[in-house]
Amino acid sequence: MSKCATCGESISENFVFCSHCGAKVVTNRLTLSSLGKNLFTKLTNLDFVFLRTSKGLLVKPQSITLAYIGGMRKLINSPIQYAIVAISLYGLFQIIFADFIDLVSQQNFMSSFKEGWNSRPVTPDATNDDDAMNLIINWLQSKNQIVIFLMIPCVAMFSYLFFKKVKEYNLAEHFVISTYAISFTIVLNVLMGILFAPLGTENAAQFYIESFYIFNVIAILWIYKKSLNASIFKTLLILLLAFFVTSIVILIAAIPIAFLLN
Repeated sequence: MSKCATCGESISENFVFCSHCGAKVVTNRLTLSSLGKNLFTKLTNLDFVFLRTSKGLLVKPQSITLAYIGGMRKLINSPIQYAIVAISLYGLFQIIFADFIDLVSQQNFMSSFKEGWNSRPVTPDATNDDDAMNLIINWLQSKNQIVIFLMIPCVAMFSYLFFKKVKEYNLAEHFVISTYAISFTIVLNVLMGILFAPLGTENAAQFYIESFYIFNVIAILWIYKKSLNASIFKTLLILLLAFFVTSIVILIAAIPIAFLLN
């Protein structure tokens, strides 16, 4: 008899997995070869599962959203895992195409708020406050997808309120659908960005912004239609409400931060 390295329970010598915790029994010493093999297995497994999840959301969204709600765990990414990978991909995209992201940030929806904030009547004493607020707005401009990602709780809440009579899902289950939907739009944005970023022009940046807003809405409508048989009008209303509430919350939170930075 030997002991499991994970839980410490006694196990038979011929066991491949611990009968108590399910961990794989490892008897061989570590080698560079085994480390490389384990890393390759982990990475390729992540890639295949992520690609399978993304393909499902594109072709047959209910095979991912409703399957996860129904109990599937092995063959697809969980919504949180999928969101983490999506954000990581966007972060990598930002690093590689930093110049293009700068062009995009100068023309996205936060630029309109920045113009409105800076054009308001101010006193000389408000200069430091303006500098602090501009720092925050500049950060939000460059992290446009993070702002969209923060819409997930609001989309979940409003979809629960609007569709709870259509499908008797609870708030957590609506959160699953909204997480998959919003995260998938971030993946789409990265793919579109890879097409436009090499051009490196203001026109390309503007066309990219217009395209990803259109495709984002279409993708979310598609996922909600297939997952909940949701009406297009109600889903559009949910997105508008979620965007409005999220923007207000972010701006309210930004004001005290601006004063703290002052």
